[in-house]
Amino acid sequence: YGIVRYDKTVLNPKTKLTPEEKEAAEERRKEIINELMKDGKQLEEIQRVVEAFGSAADKDPISNPLATLLEIAYSDAVVHVPIERAYRLSRYRAGDAAVK
Repeated sequence: YGIVRYDKTVLNPKTKLTPEEKEAAEERRKEIINELMKDGKQLEEIQRVVEAFGSAADKDPISNPLATLLEIAYSDAVVHVPIERAYRLSRYRAGDAAVK
């Protein structure tokens, strides 16, 4: 695999949601729309908010759940690795340290 360098931690929108997360996101989006309608917002403003659902512009943690990723740099590429899978990388690194 080569030598890697940990650069930083990043937050990206989750791509695969569990059924519970999907249901919670739908409920939260309905709540957001109802709040906007109750506040008397114009149709154009509501449409802008609805278009932002699921994108980077959606800052609500329930409507748009985020995944924590580690940004790892190889000599020729930058890769984002989910935190859940980082354990395997740390095992390889610990193995390297034990060999020395």
